[in-house]
Amino acid sequence: KVVLEGFSMGGAMSWYLTGSRPGVFRAVVGHSGGGVGGIPALSPVAYLGSLGTGENGGQNTQTDQFAKANGCTIDTLPRAETGKHVCTPYKGCKDGFPVTWCSYDGGHGFQDTDSGSNTTWVPQEVWKFLSPLLQ
Repeated sequence: KVVLEGFSMGGAMSWYLTGSRPGVFRAVVGHSGGGVGGIPALSPVAYLGSLGTGENGGQNTQTDQFAKANGCTIDTLPRAETGKHVCTPYKGCKDGFPVTWCSYDGGHGFQDTDSGSNTTWVPQEVWKFLSPLLQ
């Protein structure tokens, strides 16, 4: 039950490793990933991606590739409102291979907070996603 998690180029590297080593990783979490092209073909793997609304890209550059590999329905998912975050699971994914997209009002980061909070929402959302997979 090996899990990868990365931020920025580390997030993109987690994509690349997952595609290069099919069946090795149980889940992958990528925060504000980018900068790596030519990701090898993906096999199903649970994935949670996050990206700020102030960054370039969106679910189509972060999570749709995993959703497609996992047989999920590709829909336009909600975008975070000002000062908030929203995490939305894709529908129709293969059993055991969920994909979730987290949009947040912010820039390039992985410890973002919602307006009025001084605590980041990221660890709770990541744990909520990963904990059922690691049982």
